[in-house]
Amino acid sequence: NEKRSRQLIDAGLDVLWVSIDGASPESYADVRLGAELPNVITNLKRLHKMRATSPWKLTMKPEIGIAFVAMRRNINDLPEVLKLARRLGASHFSVSNVLPVTEDLQEETLYDKTLKSLAYIPSSFVPDLTLPKMDFNELTRDALFAAFNSGYNVSYAGANWGGTNDVCNFVESGSMTVAWSGDVSPCWPLMHSHQSYLHGKPRLSHRHVVGNVRERSLIDLWRDPEYVAYRERVQGFAFPPCTFCGGCEVSISNEEDCIGNEYPVCGACLWAQGIVQCP
Repeated sequence: NEKRSRQLIDAGLDVLWVSIDGASPESYADVRLGAELPNVITNLKRLHKMRATSPWKLTMKPEIGIAFVAMRRNINDLPEVLKLARRLGASHFSVSNVLPVTEDLQEETLYDKTLKSLAYIPSSFVPDLTLPKMDFNELTRDALFAAFNSGYNVSYAGANWGGTNDVCNFVESGSMTVAWSGDVSPCWPLMHSHQSYLHGKPRLSHRHVVGNVRERSLIDLWRDPEYVAYRERVQGFAFPPCTFCGGCEVSISNEEDCIGNEYPVCGACLWAQGIVQCP
């Protein structure tokens, strides 16, 4: 509403992210379980106008970011949501796959083959395909689609498609996650315990807290020897390839893995494989 928009502007918020997972009120409500798209659009338009009269008008803060969770039921809405984001003055647009937290949601995923696709696996045992920048149109569409699915490891315009494998963007960006209680976790997925499904099996991820900002400063927590060691371990990513492997009996949680790593382990993390993304 207008009051909250003013509070966010006056606070100097850098970016406000809003989830819009459908281009119509019906598709939006189908994903967001009753939330009203027209109200969301009205509020964002108001915020967009209010920024122009704020102390931050030169920088237009807060910037608006739109997050879209892609599923089978809504992927065809993506082009229209992109157009909507432009009309709302969004500076950022982030698309993520859905993390199936229920058994039924497994039917909505769009990455069943991607987890094991050679196109995303840079290896000396896999032939590589290097593609230049090229127009995407009706003439090139089918040829490029066939090339992407040809069994080669793909690099496009200098970027290897496997570049997001085994990379924790939370750790690499130097971020921390702070809960409402003050508890600090290394990343959003470890901020709370939750169950999801991988390769048709339920998997429990236990929360991991490194400390609380009410008891220790952020810089003190950041420099904590155990936390430093954990970040170094994640950057090296010496975890088994659980997302590719299919999973064994120890992959049903993040407490341990098959090569002896102890809690928290990250081999089955879909964020670290570029499948699930946070803005």
